[in-house]
Amino acid sequence: MDFMTMERRVFPCHGFCDNGTNGFFACHRFWDNQLLASLAMGGSSAIGTTYNYCGLLNNRLLKYFKEGDLKSALREQRRSDDAIMILRKYASIAGVVGAAKAILKARGFDVGPPRLPLLPLSVEDYGSLVTDLKSIGFFDWA
Repeated sequence: MDFMTMERRVFPCHGFCDNGTNGFFACHRFWDNQLLASLAMGGSSAIGTTYNYCGLLNNRLLKYFKEGDLKSALREQRRSDDAIMILRKYASIAGVVGAAKAILKARGFDVGPPRLPLLPLSVEDYGSLVTDLKSIGFFDWA
């Protein structure tokens, strides 16, 4: 096979890869904050932190996209983006793992603290996290 004349192919990725192309194959990152755009470009897989605690939301997004209801799919993507912004806020305090575990705990899934050297959110920060999640209606739609 002559690789210089080989047509470019797009492969859905199930692990981290680089955005753009790596030679002859385009490989996209299908992160949670890029899910709807990735689907629109033909993506079929995804990697993201919110899939751990916003599974129903992301399943609705996939369903709406498959049904062609882009208005509803975009609404779900925006909700996911709101959750990501809160995750990032608390990730600056406890790292992504610590913040994600705190969100799981707020959803009723206490999976324990992050492993050292990471530390969990303080009681005060956890309370602020829950307040922030309530302010975006997280517990109603996540």
